[in-house]
Amino acid sequence: WRLIYNPEGDMADTVAYPAALITGKMVGAPNTIFIGGFKKLGISLGYFQDIDSEVDVAKAQDLDVEIVRRLGVGGGTILIDPKGSMAMLMTFNADRYPNMDKAFCQIGGALAQAYWRLGVKRAYYDHIGDIKVGFEKITGFGFATIGNITVQNTIFSCLLYTSPSPRDS
Repeated sequence: WRLIYNPEGDMADTVAYPAALITGKMVGAPNTIFIGGFKKLGISLGYFQDIDSEVDVAKAQDLDVEIVRRLGVGGGTILIDPKGSMAMLMTFNADRYPNMDKAFCQIGGALAQAYWRLGVKRAYYDHIGDIKVGFEKITGFGFATIGNITVQNTIFSCLLYTSPSPRDS
């Protein structure tokens, strides 16, 4: 495994890195974890989202908000704030997990545990691909398989948690 850390990336990185890491994995690069931050506000569209119904593009451009579409995963639109958002993705061999249910459970459990370590004590994995506190979704994640390579994509957005103090939860 290797780790790539880019604390001040831009929205395009959330698309470019997965594509580059998948291509690299196809020619023999190791499994990879990428963690990235953001320099400015952005909007991340899910693969199946309709930009015209989800985003006021003219307003986003006026406010200098970057817009990207995630690579092959995601059904929601996410506001990215450099003060409370980060991206994580992994590329690995598709046979790492016996099935996608196991992959979702294992990665979901690890993500919920990460929130616990950050002080969000009621975070839990809720099938399929959601991390929640109570009934509120605080993070979503998904997988895409391309040939014999799987990419897992997560955008953590702590700003989505609406309690006055996530540490008190």
